[in-house]
Amino acid sequence: SPDLFFAVLGGLGQFGIITRARILLQEAPPKVRWVRAFYDSFETFTKDQELLISMPEQVDYVEGFMVLDEHSIRSSSIAFPARIDFSPDFGSEGRKKVYYCIEFAVHDFQPDGSSSSVDHQVVELVAGRMSHMRSHMYSVEVSYFDFLNRVRMEEESLRRQGLWDVPHPWLNMFVPKHGIAQLKDLLMDTVLAGDFQGAILVYPLLTDKWDGNTSAVIPSAPDGVMYILSVLRSADPSRCGRGCVEEILEQHRRVADEACRAGGGIGAKQYLARQPTQVHWRTHFGPSWDRFLARKARYDPVRVLGPGQGIFPWTDSASSM
Repeated sequence: SPDLFFAVLGGLGQFGIITRARILLQEAPPKVRWVRAFYDSFETFTKDQELLISMPEQVDYVEGFMVLDEHSIRSSSIAFPARIDFSPDFGSEGRKKVYYCIEFAVHDFQPDGSSSSVDHQVVELVAGRMSHMRSHMYSVEVSYFDFLNRVRMEEESLRRQGLWDVPHPWLNMFVPKHGIAQLKDLLMDTVLAGDFQGAILVYPLLTDKWDGNTSAVIPSAPDGVMYILSVLRSADPSRCGRGCVEEILEQHRRVADEACRAGGGIGAKQYLARQPTQVHWRTHFGPSWDRFLARKARYDPVRVLGPGQGIFPWTDSASSM
């Protein structure tokens, strides 16, 4: 049932649960050339990211993140096995400077022991078109397994610091290209005001890679590019108790409400949104609401699944089943 399968993807638990799937595999390269480049301009940072995703034959992976302080550099470099000699001036309270880092990778399919350095040549070619801070690009070759396992190393570090089994008030947004700078500025008003622990990811995606049959809601992006903006905070209970976490969540709600406001200039959509009323949900889904409603009537007519989302009220027919 393809329609049900696509309904479940991004469906917030409203239509069913995937219990088994076949996954298409691809050949894994022995090695990966892993690169990081730093920026002091958000405009240049996003421009270079968009350049990289336009080069799928050369670049196999692109991500980016904000560098808020020295801790951001250290924590993001746990798995990166090369010394990063980057100690910028972050400014003082009230005049803080934010930097940015692009991370990209080139797969190397040359057999182990080969003297060929095709991946290095590709990186040099790509880097020649980029506008990063000169002398602040770092490149290292790692095994494909170590590259895929990099997040596990970051997890282990957080566990050692006692920052894994703690509240994680996160905010994830899909943002059209034209609104990413505005949303970044809106977010900075809250992030720079307090003691931030965590990561802020910012990177572009091509919207034509998304299947429009899924229930996931993405923003309108006429130029074919949208951004992921993910605020991945860790709330250390010794420094941020329940009231602090609730304050962070309220800050995130205000940012999301402004970014997703109907008729607003940003036009973002929140991933894993939490809306207060069905009217808000209808606004969130926009043109795809009628399809979402029809799928609910088709696959879960008595509304058994996902009542806690608040999308569909519990009905008398459901309670009598």
